[in-house]
Amino acid sequence: MQTFNKKVIILLKASVLLLFLAGFSASGGASIHEHFTANKYFKGEYIYVINDSLKLHFKAPGDFDFITDKRVVGKQIRKHLPFTPENVLVYGVRRNELNYELWVTVNPVDEYVYTFPGNDKIAFSDIISEGLHFRFHGIADRQEDMDLIREELRKILNTLKTGDNYLRQIPETDDL
Repeated sequence: MQTFNKKVIILLKASVLLLFLAGFSASGGASIHEHFTANKYFKGEYIYVINDSLKLHFKAPGDFDFITDKRVVGKQIRKHLPFTPENVLVYGVRRNELNYELWVTVNPVDEYVYTFPGNDKIAFSDIISEGLHFRFHGIADRQEDMDLIREELRKILNTLKTGDNYLRQIPETDDL
């Protein structure tokens, strides 16, 4: 009887561990877009973010640090719960007079995109193009920077080019 109880306990522990690992991996990987690793970053006066798989590019101020390691981005996603952007394509950090994180998400146009409840440190700007919903999120370090961050997000979003002509108007740049 005692052996039976030990086996049941071991089986229960193993089941709980498997459920935990399955939930952890699903929440960690599901929020990063499948074409995240296809991003290329070119630095000049601005940083040009190009994704040939999705036929898009945009430019951001040159002092952004864009993170290309999916594990680091996954940790940042978990750090900001309950703010959990879906299908993160680009993640960057700007540290200067404006300190904030930039999240670019891409979702099919027919898929619901969650709008975050009133939060004094999250701003976003979005557009639909080529059947995709692009959203540029900014998470601020300080609430007093939000107006400037909203304005900057709109400027970055306005540089977004998608579709067959997405590579037009990119000046010579240096590869990061």
